[in-house]
Amino acid sequence: MYSKKIVKNYMHPLDKYCYINEDDSIYKALVLMDEIRKESKLLCLVVLGAGSSEREIIKGFVTPSELVFGLLSHFLKGVQRSGPIFWEGQFKTECLEGVNKRVEEIMLPIKT
Repeated sequence: MYSKKIVKNYMHPLDKYCYINEDDSIYKALVLMDEIRKESKLLCLVVLGAGSSEREIIKGFVTPSELVFGLLSHFLKGVQRSGPIFWEGQFKTECLEGVNKRVEEIMLPIKT
């Protein structure tokens, strides 16, 4: 016999999330993530398309994990998404350069 649980009882409506454009900088994503963290909202940004015909299309998501691993992935040698992290190289310099990347480069894309 199947369960009578309803998806809407477990989901978070899209109006509870903050949105960001796929062409926006990682810096903007970091600022937004900090704002929603302070407001105790869901720590996830919904990424929308950049073109005029794609502004209402959800392209992916950015969580704190994507910010860390996307921004500094080449520094994290052999690291899983859980467990200890060991940095290699110039952390501060790389962060200052990395914040200019586009959100599209680090987001968790929606596969269709």
